[in-house]
Amino acid sequence: MRSPGSGFSGCGGFGLTIENDTPIRFPLFSVVKTPVTQVFDPARFGNHCHKMSGDPIVLGGLLAGMLKPNQVGLRTAPCFKMIDFLEFVEVLALIAQRAVQELFDDPTNAGIVSTDISQFLCPLTLQEVGILLRAVVMNSDKDTQHLVQGLYPWVPSGGENKFVPFTAGVGTCAQPGGTEPLFPLPFVENIRSLTYRSNSGGLKGDKNPRLWIPVLGKMFNDAISQDDYNVLFQDQAFPLFMPTTALVYKSTEKVKGVSVDIYGAETPINLIDGNTGSVFAALNDPGALNFYAAKWNVWIKTIGAYLAPLTPVGTDAGITILESITMTQHWVTNPIDPGKSKDKRSIGGKYALPANSPYAQRGAAEVSSVVPVFTSCWEMLQQCWILPQNESVTGNVATNQNDQNKMRSMWGEPHTIVLTGGGAPPSIQEKHSNFASLNVVARWSKSDMVTEFLKESAKHGRGGILSSLAASALKAATGVDLTGLASVIPI
Repeated sequence: MRSPGSGFSGCGGFGLTIENDTPIRFPLFSVVKTPVTQVFDPARFGNHCHKMSGDPIVLGGLLAGMLKPNQVGLRTAPCFKMIDFLEFVEVLALIAQRAVQELFDDPTNAGIVSTDISQFLCPLTLQEVGILLRAVVMNSDKDTQHLVQGLYPWVPSGGENKFVPFTAGVGTCAQPGGTEPLFPLPFVENIRSLTYRSNSGGLKGDKNPRLWIPVLGKMFNDAISQDDYNVLFQDQAFPLFMPTTALVYKSTEKVKGVSVDIYGAETPINLIDGNTGSVFAALNDPGALNFYAAKWNVWIKTIGAYLAPLTPVGTDAGITILESITMTQHWVTNPIDPGKSKDKRSIGGKYALPANSPYAQRGAAEVSSVVPVFTSCWEMLQQCWILPQNESVTGNVATNQNDQNKMRSMWGEPHTIVLTGGGAPPSIQEKHSNFASLNVVARWSKSDMVTEFLKESAKHGRGGILSSLAASALKAATGVDLTGLASVIPI
């Protein structure tokens, strides 16, 4: 058996090719077999070939509860989609910054802001917001994140900034329950759109389902600094988040039988596994999360007049016509001049974008999809939404190539939207800026176009995958234009 592709050297793969001299009865079980050789031999294997992905951890999880007995022999490889958690953190920081700035710029608020400006500044550090948000998104993926602990997009090697899944261990797994934090509705629906999906609409129906499994994680070296987020009031800059230099924690320890008060500033914590450099913090500690959530909710309601409707993520599945786990954003590293951004509202002045963002130098080259992307959904939301991501890597050995063509083929995504427009691709940070703007509204706005679109679309189904055959019926019911985009090019 020969299994060329990414994902060996101790980790599972996002895409493999399994070939054998005899028919492969159960392709799913091929993940337990490492390759005999990486050398191509044209005289062997050609008659019996399958795509495969995953590792024994995934196999065990699927067999333990996610697959029915008649689905064990499925012929389609699970599609693992990388969800970059730090994108959510950056978008949420931009949303908070803009809502507070709108409040400060409203002349009717000048008196109350001057009296006590601190009540409008976030009472948490950006790291605490990130830990709280991590718990929320991990709960959204609680049924699948434990399956993907051994998955990487390609074979790991030292020193490179690569995507790493969040661990789901004792102190880092999902912890349902507790106080649920509130977020603007478009932001919440984006999280919901990236959860697990399955579809049994193929030729063999229920016996051969297609599975789309999110892999929540981050690029290992990426970081976002809270020092980049300030707001202006009467020409004076104020930090949006609680300054870490002003935050002091107090604990009591026994030293030689005597109680001693210990003081310390905030310790940087790795969101992947809770590592602080000396110990592993419990990122799912209910006490801390409930404390963070309570403070966050009080504060975000204070600025809620300038935000889309606030709601918890909860356990609702994503809106069917907006499901995005079956899409992929392919990005390239490309130096980009922020001054040339098309999003004029977010460049310069009060909406200057952070120069140190890891997404400023990443260009969104194209988006691929399993089904045609629909006009209204794309133009209203998905063109700036956070999508499953793939770093397009070429010019490397075959096992470490992640170019668009290879990954589109592995994931079965024949429909493509090219985002470059003949020039340099827009930065992912620019997309984040546009998305943040959709979550901020005029003061006490009862409704806006995006909110109405989301509410109406939700009436007609959640948790499914919309086929092109159902599009015309849904269009008649909702008035939403679900015709395919002209720029969607079948490959």
